[in-house]
Amino acid sequence: MNGKAGSRGFTLVEMSIVLVIIGLIIGGILKGQEIIATARQKAVINQVNAVRAAANTYFDRYRSLPGDDPTAKTALDSNLNNGDGNGALESTAGTANGIADDVSGSLENYTFFNALVAANLLNGGQVTASSAAVPANLKFGITALPASPISGAGLTVVYAQHSGDGVGATSVTTHWLRVQKSPTTPGNSVSPRTLANIDTQTDDGLPYTGGVREDSLAATCPAAVAGAGVKYLASDNVTCVPVFVITQ
Repeated sequence: MNGKAGSRGFTLVEMSIVLVIIGLIIGGILKGQEIIATARQKAVINQVNAVRAAANTYFDRYRSLPGDDPTAKTALDSNLNNGDGNGALESTAGTANGIADDVSGSLENYTFFNALVAANLLNGGQVTASSAAVPANLKFGITALPASPISGAGLTVVYAQHSGDGVGATSVTTHWLRVQKSPTTPGNSVSPRTLANIDTQTDDGLPYTGGVREDSLAATCPAAVAGAGVKYLASDNVTCVPVFVITQ
């Protein structure tokens, strides 16, 4: 026979099966990404709670805040610098953002973490000797500043005012734990969607009120600059710096 068998294409059933398989694969990838994001958010919450607990334990033991402790060098570790005991973790801070722009290697706000590490109350950092209490090259996880579960970010602390939403008694001056990309400036570390999820799980879900807030009073993370009931943007762009009340 000189004729050739005709080529056979996919049937509708076969094409449907392929599309279903592709859909399942895509769905699995998206679900996996969601699981990873949720786990990272929970890890941030757990780390913040761990620092809170460590600071409270330190206060119970030594009757001073870590970093502010005027007897830390003699009572705890000779590598520490003593604080002034005034109840506030001072830094060389300005007021450019919602809370002070904190230079995290300066004065007591760096010693806060140094003291917690020295007291074996916080993992993930290294005690820095008093002759170099502020390392020239601050790095998260290598100096006393702990690295965050957010890639490339870490923790700093500052005593400062957050002016809130401008409505009622939402302006708060306290100690804030901040998750930021740079050790010395409050660089954006998370998306509005991520911070909204963290805020909703642990606080009131609003960027300018409660104990979980967005650092900057700029409309890149919340949907407006200020005002009661302002929401986070529905965005996955990294435009937010989370801050958490750590001590009253």
